[in-house]
Amino acid sequence: MRIDRLDLIAFGRFSDTSLDLSGGEQGLHLIYGDNEAGKSTSLRALVAWLFGIPARTRDNFNHSNAQLRIGGRLRLTNGRILEFVRRKGNKGTMLDPASGEALDEGLLASFLPQGIDETLFKNLYGIDHDRLVAGGRELLDQSGDVGQALFSAAAGTAGLKKVVADLRAEAEDLFKPRASTKVINQALIRYKEARKQLREATFPVAEWKRLHAQWDETLGQIREVEEVIRGLSEEKSRLERLLRVKGALAERRTVMQRLQELRDVPLLPEHFEEDCALARKDLSTGEKDRNKALAKLDQLEQEVRSFHVRQDLLDHEAEIVRLFKAMGAVEKIHEDRPGLAAQQRLLRNEARAHLKSVRPDMSLDAADQELRPLVGNKKWVATLASKHEALVQKEESARNLVQEIVDERDALSRELADIPTVHLDVREVKAVIAAASKAGDLEPRLDDTEQRVHEAQQALETLFASLGRFAGTMDELAAVPLPVSETLDMYEKRFEDLHETRKDVQTRLGDAQKELRGVEQELGALLLQDHVPTMEDLNTARAVRDQGWDLVKGLYIERRQDMAQAVSAFASSGDLPQTYETYVLQADTVADALRAGSDLVAKRANLEMRKKELTTRIDDLSGEKNLLQEAETQLAAAWQGLWHPLGIEAGTPREMKQWLLRVEKMIADMKSARVVSLEAQRLKEELKRHKEAVSRQMLLLDPSCSPRDMGLAAMIAWCEQRIQGVETDMARRKQVEASLDKIDRRMSRAREALKAVEAEQARWQEEWTQAVQGLGVTPDVHPQVALNTLDRLESFFKAFDESKTLGRRLFGMDQVEQEFEDSVRALAQRAGWDISGQKATTFVAQLSKDVAQARDARGALKKITNQQQELRQELQDAEISIRAAQKKLAELRERANVSRDEDLEQVGEISRKRNLVARLEHLEQELARNGDGLSIEALEAEYAQARVDALDAELDKICLTLEEYQQKRDELRDARQALHTKMHANDGSSFAAGAMQDAQEQLAVITSGVEEYLRLRIAERMLEQQIEAYRKENQGPLLGRAGELFARLTLGSYAGLRDELDSSGAPVLLGIRPNDDEVPIDGMSEGTRDQLYLALRLATLEKHFGKGEPMPFVVDDILVGFDDSRTQVGLEVLADLAAQTQVLLFTHHSRVLELSRKIDVPAGLFVHRL
Repeated sequence: MRIDRLDLIAFGRFSDTSLDLSGGEQGLHLIYGDNEAGKSTSLRALVAWLFGIPARTRDNFNHSNAQLRIGGRLRLTNGRILEFVRRKGNKGTMLDPASGEALDEGLLASFLPQGIDETLFKNLYGIDHDRLVAGGRELLDQSGDVGQALFSAAAGTAGLKKVVADLRAEAEDLFKPRASTKVINQALIRYKEARKQLREATFPVAEWKRLHAQWDETLGQIREVEEVIRGLSEEKSRLERLLRVKGALAERRTVMQRLQELRDVPLLPEHFEEDCALARKDLSTGEKDRNKALAKLDQLEQEVRSFHVRQDLLDHEAEIVRLFKAMGAVEKIHEDRPGLAAQQRLLRNEARAHLKSVRPDMSLDAADQELRPLVGNKKWVATLASKHEALVQKEESARNLVQEIVDERDALSRELADIPTVHLDVREVKAVIAAASKAGDLEPRLDDTEQRVHEAQQALETLFASLGRFAGTMDELAAVPLPVSETLDMYEKRFEDLHETRKDVQTRLGDAQKELRGVEQELGALLLQDHVPTMEDLNTARAVRDQGWDLVKGLYIERRQDMAQAVSAFASSGDLPQTYETYVLQADTVADALRAGSDLVAKRANLEMRKKELTTRIDDLSGEKNLLQEAETQLAAAWQGLWHPLGIEAGTPREMKQWLLRVEKMIADMKSARVVSLEAQRLKEELKRHKEAVSRQMLLLDPSCSPRDMGLAAMIAWCEQRIQGVETDMARRKQVEASLDKIDRRMSRAREALKAVEAEQARWQEEWTQAVQGLGVTPDVHPQVALNTLDRLESFFKAFDESKTLGRRLFGMDQVEQEFEDSVRALAQRAGWDISGQKATTFVAQLSKDVAQARDARGALKKITNQQQELRQELQDAEISIRAAQKKLAELRERANVSRDEDLEQVGEISRKRNLVARLEHLEQELARNGDGLSIEALEAEYAQARVDALDAELDKICLTLEEYQQKRDELRDARQALHTKMHANDGSSFAAGAMQDAQEQLAVITSGVEEYLRLRIAERMLEQQIEAYRKENQGPLLGRAGELFARLTLGSYAGLRDELDSSGAPVLLGIRPNDDEVPIDGMSEGTRDQLYLALRLATLEKHFGKGEPMPFVVDDILVGFDDSRTQVGLEVLADLAAQTQVLLFTHHSRVLELSRKIDVPAGLFVHRL
C-alpha cells in the first residue's frame, strides 16, 4: 500500500493544503518544513487520517472540532484505490469526498494489515529520533541478547527486557516456593490452619445414626427409580432409532433392487472421463513439443552452416599468446632504448671532460690502460703529505679526520643509493584507496545482489510456469490489458445468479412433480376405498387399546404381580406387547377411515383441482428452465469472448480471479526483480570503477605488478602495504640527505686544515715528485692539486665504467629485439602467412585479435552443438510422451469396450450404475450414523420385528411414563439434599462452621491468586518462547542484512555483525571491526548503538515487505544526531528501502535537504515543502 495524496483540509495551522505523494513507483518522499512550519502537525494528521482524530486533540486551535477534516488517497499494488475524508467524531467519521456520506470502515480495513491499530502502526511502520535512541538503550540493557534485539526491532518497541522482568516480579509478589510473606503463601498457611480447626470439631453420634439411616433409605429409593428410568430410556432410544432409520432402510432396499437390475452394466472407474481428457491432452502436448523441437533443430543447423572457424590460428594459439606476451618487452625496449643510448653518450662526454682536465693529450682507451694504476696512489700521496716533521701530528690527525669523514660519507652514500628513488605523490594513491574503502565490501554485496537477481528470476519463471492458460512469454503476459476485478465480479455474480435461479426453478419443479405424484396416488387410493366405519366401531377399538395399555403399564412399569389372569384373557397368545401393538394399529386405522369417509366427496374434488393446478405449474417451470439454460449458454459465450482475444484460456470467474491475483503478484515481482537487477548493475559498475582506479595506482607504484586477477580488497591491501614502504623510504632518504649535508661541511673544514699542514712541508718533496709522476702535474704542485687530479681521475673512471655497462645493456636489447623478430618470421613461415611489409609487433597484435575471434567462434559453435543435443533430448521426451498417451488411450478403449477415441465420451455417460453405488454408500453411512452403533443387518432385523405404524404412539406413552419417573427421582434427590444439609448444619459446632467459612475464604484467595500467578508466568514464558522462536527463524537472514546496513551506517568502522554464545550459553550480538575484532554492545558508543538499532529495524522491514503488501515507512528526523557523512549514508540506505516501499521522511533540518541532492535514488527522490 502507498499514500498518493494527503489533504490537510482543516487541521492545526493548515487550511486547504495538499501533499502530492504519488510520484514514483514507491519513492523516497522528503517532507521538509522550517521550525513552526507544521512538520509535526502534518505527521499527526497522517496518523489521524488513517486511524481517527483523537477525542482530545491539540490541533483544533484554528478550526473547531466539528470543522476538522483530513483527506487523501490510498493505493494498493494491484491498482485498487480508496479515497476518503476523516472528520472528528465517535462513529461515521470516514466520509465520501464527493457526497459527504459516511463510508464503511471495512473499506479501509481491507487496505491495512489485519488487526493493525494506531499504536501498532507507529511501532511497526514508523520511527522517530526518540524511539531510535530508546532502541539503542534497549540494546545495551539487553546485554546484546540476540533474540530480544531482533524481536524489539521487529515489533518497533523498546523496554522489552523490562516487560519480561515486570511479569516475573509481579508473579513473585504473589508466590515464591520458600517464601512466607507472599500473598498465596500466607493464604495457604491460613487455609491449612482452618482445615485443622474443622477436623477438630465434634458431631452427636445418635443424631448422626438416625440421619444416616434416612440417607441410606433415600439412596435405595433413588437407585430403584433410576433402574426403571434406565429401562424406559433404553426403550425410548430403540423407538427413536427405528423412527430415524426406517426411511433410509426402505430407500436402501429400493436402491439395491435397482442395482440388481443393472448388474450387467459395466461399472467404469470414477475418474474415467478425466483420464480420457488427460490422455488426449498429453497426446496433443507431446505432438506440439515434437514439432517445436524439430523447428528449432532446423534453425540451429542453418546457424551452424553460417559459422567459420580459422583452425590455422587455433593450431598456433599457444605460440601466438607467447609472442603477444613477449611483445610487451619488445615494445618496452623500443620505449627505453633511446633514453639509454642518450644516457651512454652523456656518460662518455662526462668521462672525456674529466680526462681532458687531467690529461688532454690522451684518448679514453689509452687513459684506461695507463692511468688506472695511478688512481691507487692516492693513499700514498696522502701519506707523504703527513711526513712533514713539523706537521706529523697535525697531518696525521687531519688525515685521520678526513678519512673518517670520507668513510662516513661513503657509508651514507651507499645507504642513500640503496634507498629507492620515489617520484610518485602518494597522496593521490591514498585518496583513491580511501574512496574504494569507503564503498565497503562491494564484491560480496555484488555476489549477494546477483544471487538475489538469479533467485528472483527463477521464482518468476516458476510462477509463470505454474500460471498456465497463456501460451506467450512472461513479458507478453505483463503487457496484456487484463480485465479489472470488477468485471470478473460482475460475471461471477451473473453466473451465480443464473445458477441459483436455475437451481431454485429446478427445486420448485421437482417439488411440484413430487406433489403431483402424491396427489395422483392419494386420488387413486380414494377411488378404491369402499367401507366407512361407524363411531361405535371407533369407541370399541379405543376401549380395547386402552385396556391393553393398562395391562402393559401395570406389568412392565408398575411391576404389579396380580396381572397374570387379566393378561391371559386379553392376549390369548401370551405375547402382551405384540397383542397391544395390534389393537393400537386397529384403533388408528378405524379413526383414519372414519375421518376419510366423512369428507370423501369433497376430498376427491379438491384432489382433482390440485392435480390440474400442479400440471399447469410444471409446464410453466419447464419453460422457465429452458430459458435459463439458454441464458447460461449466452453468458458462457460472452465470458469466453472476454478472454479469447487476449490469448488466455478461460476458467470459471472465481478461478480467473485467483489467476489474476497470481498474475498481479508476478508483475509486482518482475518490477522488484528489475530494481534488484539495477542495483546489481550499479554495484558492478562501481566495483569496476574502483578496481580501474586502484589498478592505475598499483601500476604507478610497481609497473611489474599484475592486478588483473586480484580482488578489490586484495588490491587495496597491496596498495596500503606499498604506500607504507614508500613513506618509510621517503623518511629515511630525507634523514640520510640531512646527514650528508652535515658531513660535507665537516669535510670542507678538515681539508682546509690539511692544506695548511701540507704548505709547511719541505723535506718530503723528492718522494712526493716520484709519487705524482705520471699525473701530468709538476713536482712542485700543491698536494691538494694532486689529490684533485686523482679525484678527477676517479670521476673519469666512474663515468667511463658506467658508459661501458650501458653499452653492454644496449647490446642485449638489440639481441632481444632481433630474437623476437626472428621468432615472428619463423612462425609466419611455418603457418604460411605473409609478413612482408609489416612490423613484427603489429603483425603479432593482429594475430592476437584474430585468435580471440577464432576462440569466440569456436565457443559459439560449441554452444549451438550443446543446444542441438538438448533439443534432440526434448524430441525424444516428446516421442515418449506421445507413445505413453497413445498407450493410455488404448487401455481406456479396451476398458470401455470401444474401438474409437470418439466413443469414449458416450460410454462414460451411459453408466448410471456408479450413481446408485454412491447413493447406496451414502445411505449406509447415514444408517451407521443414526443406528447407534448397530450393523445394518441388526437394524433390518429390529425393523422387521417392530410395529412400524404404532411407533409414534408407543414413543409418546414411553415419554410420559419416563417424565413421571424422572420427576419422582428429582423429588428423592431433593430429599437427599435436605438430609445432606441437615447432617452438616446440625453437627453442634458453630466453631466448625466458622472454620469452614474461613477455609473457603482462604481457598478463594488461593484460587484467584493462583490464576493470576499462572497468567503472569504463562505470559512471561510465552513471550520468551516467541522471542526465541523469532530468533531461530530470522537470526541468519536478518543478521546478515543488518550487518551490511550497519557497516554502511558506520562508514566502514564496523564490517558487520556476528552472534556468539556467552558464558551461560545464550546467543549475544557482537559488532565486527574490519580487522575481525569483536565489540560487545556495551563496548559501542551511544551513536553506534543507535545505528545498530536502525540497521536491525530496516533489515526487519525489508524481510517483512518481501512477504506481502508493503506499507509506507514513516520516518521523523532520525538523522538529527548524525554528522554529514553518516547522514548521507543514512539517506542512501533509506533510498534503497524506497525501492520496496514508500518512505516518508519528515525533517526540519535544511542540511538533510542539501545532502539528499547528492545521493542516487533509483526509486525517485521527491521533496515537499510545508
